Amino acid sequence: MKSVRTVVVFTSCLICLATRAFAQEDDSSVSEIEQRKQISQQAAELLRADNYADLEKTAEDLRTNKSRLPSGLWKLYYFYQGIESPANGATGNEWMAHLARLEKWRAQYPESITVHTVLAGAYVNYAWQARGGGYANSVTEEGWNLFRERIHKAEDYVAAGRKLSTTDPQLECEDLVIGGKGLNWDRERYNAVFDDAVKREPLYVPLYFQKEEYLLPRWNGRRGDVEQFALQAMRLTQDTEGKAMYARLAGHLRHYLDENRWFFDEYHFSWPDVREGFQDLEKQNPHSLWNLNLFCWMACHAKDGKTAHELFDRIGDHWDGDVWGNEGVYRTWKKWAENPSVHTSGSGEDTEEIPLWRRLLHYLFSW
Repeated sequence: MKSVRTVVVFTSCLICLATRAFAQEDDSSVSEIEQRKQISQQAAELLRADNYADLEKTAEDLRTNKSRLPSGLWKLYYFYQGIESPANGATGNEWMAHLARLEKWRAQYPESITVHTVLAGAYVNYAWQARGGGYANSVTEEGWNLFRERIHKAEDYVAAGRKLSTTDPQLECEDLVIGGKGLNWDRERYNAVFDDAVKREPLYVPLYFQKEEYLLPRWNGRRGDVEQFALQAMRLTQDTEGKAMYARLAGHLRHYLDENRWFFDEYHFSWPDVREGFQDLEKQNPHSLWNLNLFCWMACHAKDGKTAHELFDRIGDHWDGDVWGNEGVYRTWKKWAENPSVHTSGSGEDTEEIPLWRRLLHYLFSW
């Protein structure tokens, strides 16, 4: 009996520490990515302990206070990331146990916007677990049937959540994922949902990321659509963000850049506006090393050696693995920026057709 009480007390202490950590001031000695992981892990710990009360309180605090990471991104998004799915590579039984735990939460808090948002996101991820990550023609008929069944289940939770008195920008984000990647909504319907969502919460960045992805040619867009949307988003948020939203949308697209391609050859964003956007971001979030690293990465892809060199000097050894991949890549780009010959121009007109890897090697071995 004593050992059981000890375990309960120890677990309760861990939960209290985790709950308090959501509200702590950001520690500049901890990387952005580590802080995101901590938020997700702390939420997952609360769920595993069936501590629905603290999950409810945490989500409400994050929504109400619009708590941000050093980069300016919302903590709320990473809270949900920690509880929408079981562990990576989860089995079918693990998924069933996870969904049962979420349904237990909903039974105790039937009017909770938080649990409806989690369940919508969980069924979206569960749908993709059935579909797999391959091309559409590689998905089996059974996989498609399960995908559609689970996507519609996610849609039901969004509809139920909308009937509640509380709103949550992540619920709207899940709806955009469902419509854009699951049900292939047409532009008119998608835009109506997006416009309504950003009227309620114009600064929830994942909403803009979702529409940007929807407009990629691999989903529902045509070449040039994402660039036009970035300009629209910049105008929509100019009173609060300046050009920061434009920079964020450019930075997000690095996840969709083919290997050995220059970013500004693939996506026709304006580098001067992106650069100004990162400068606006730094004014708003002066202690973000992640933003600084991403700014530097974009300067490299703009072939703006002068700006990149200045940023590398500021970053020093505080490189970010989420941006650069590994230290070797970071050091290679840093060496490129140290070459005085790349400081004369940031336009890169004379190198448009030269692959990134070949251009980089040229600078490294031309000293």
